[in-house]
Amino acid sequence: MILVAWSGVAAMVLSLVLTIIARRTIWGARLRPATPNPTPPPGPVLLAARLVRGANMEVVPLLADWQTRGVLDVERIGPDLNADPKVPASSGPEWRLTVLDASGLDGVELPLLAAFVPGAPVPGATYLLRREDVDARDRIWNAVRSAVDRQRASFGTRPRVATLTAVGLITLASVGGAAALVGSVLGQAKPMPIALAFLGAIAVIVVVSLICRGARRLTDAERQYRQGIRDVEAWVRQTTEPTASLAGWAMLWNLPGVWATGAPEKVRRLRGRDKSFLRGDFAQGIPEPAVL
Repeated sequence: MILVAWSGVAAMVLSLVLTIIARRTIWGARLRPATPNPTPPPGPVLLAARLVRGANMEVVPLLADWQTRGVLDVERIGPDLNADPKVPASSGPEWRLTVLDASGLDGVELPLLAAFVPGAPVPGATYLLRREDVDARDRIWNAVRSAVDRQRASFGTRPRVATLTAVGLITLASVGGAAALVGSVLGQAKPMPIALAFLGAIAVIVVVSLICRGARRLTDAERQYRQGIRDVEAWVRQTTEPTASLAGWAMLWNLPGVWATGAPEKVRRLRGRDKSFLRGDFAQGIPEPAVL
């Protein structure tokens, strides 16, 4: 039975090693080193904002991009005030959103624009986003989450190999943990080895499960999109001549370098305003994007 226990330990170690390898290969993005390129990847900036800035920080780059593309005019109105947790009002001013030309939007962005401006896509439709307008902000963020899912889905169905691999690795870790524990008990090991076998099994299963939790293999289209983000970032950071049409993409990195003064004024006014588009009570628990 001691042999069974050691076999279980070997299986757990093997599952952990294979999980790390799978994380870097099967589930890894496998992107090339960045090649500076001023041409953004095809598709909305929305998913790029989720990948670069994280969840709940997608709106400012999206609005900056729409502003530069002539889709939506974003105008600050009134004083810049702090959040009010009693209402719960968001920080910053009020915002007047006016539809300009939505003809270039695709199926990912069009429903999202309607969440910002209920009268969209009619040109001239306007919505005043007040600081205490909690319902509108909830509507916007529900639409953002749906739009991110639609954009991901547009890259095609991901291969099932990632899911099957994850199931296999978790199973291997679980079987190995069970064998180590049962072998130790039936082999009449001392309490300390039994306790170590139990704790080791739990630790390995938890670690493997956590790594496998987000296991998914990227499609070629999504990998190209992510490579495009990396290439645009390299160009944004090194250029000395900011291009107005790419200010929305530069906002992914908070208008670094020359963009802080070279981006269009209305885009610059959006910098650091992420929490102005979140519910005041919700925004308190959301960290600001890193200052780059």
